[in-house]
Amino acid sequence: YDSYVGLYASLRNNLFNAAYLPTTGYAYGVEAAYNMKNRSRSGTHFWTLQAHASTAISLSSTTVLQPAAYIRMLFGESVPFVYGNNMGGYLAGRYTRQQIPFVGFTGCEFAERQLVVLRVDLRQQLTSDLYFSGIVNYAHSSHKLRQTLEGRGIWGFGGGLVYNTTVGPLSLYAHWNDKHHRFGAYFSFGYEF
Repeated sequence: YDSYVGLYASLRNNLFNAAYLPTTGYAYGVEAAYNMKNRSRSGTHFWTLQAHASTAISLSSTTVLQPAAYIRMLFGESVPFVYGNNMGGYLAGRYTRQQIPFVGFTGCEFAERQLVVLRVDLRQQLTSDLYFSGIVNYAHSSHKLRQTLEGRGIWGFGGGLVYNTTVGPLSLYAHWNDKHHRFGAYFSFGYEF
């Protein structure tokens, strides 16, 4: 059993024109943390660096392209499992605080120390409240920084419908990834808070 103390700094900004289904704007965030064992003389410590950026680009009055990038890197000799990188699902931070979204995994999967996820959403408005969204994302993780983007990564694909209601969006998605070669589904209703 170990306990850790840490220092962190965080900067976040969200300038999308809507919390859900934005048509213009951008968002970004950066967080750095230094963690060390509490009551330890061994000097065990590690750093985490996490960043994300996304923008919404209106291609027409009914079509929006939304690219995003996520990075999370761990530095240090020994990083406890609970602070490790993980990815999966449609929303950041749904399963663990440091979880990065990856469409194609229904739940959460662990990744190596250096994790990069690139994602593109293409959303088409079908009626005043009904949207179709297609998603492609790519993830790569490696144990060492110099190996980042070496070797094969993981592709994930998803598509679904979103109906905008007065109590929040009603969403139904299907997805697939080339790691497990399995299909999955995701359903959500209401606002996230």
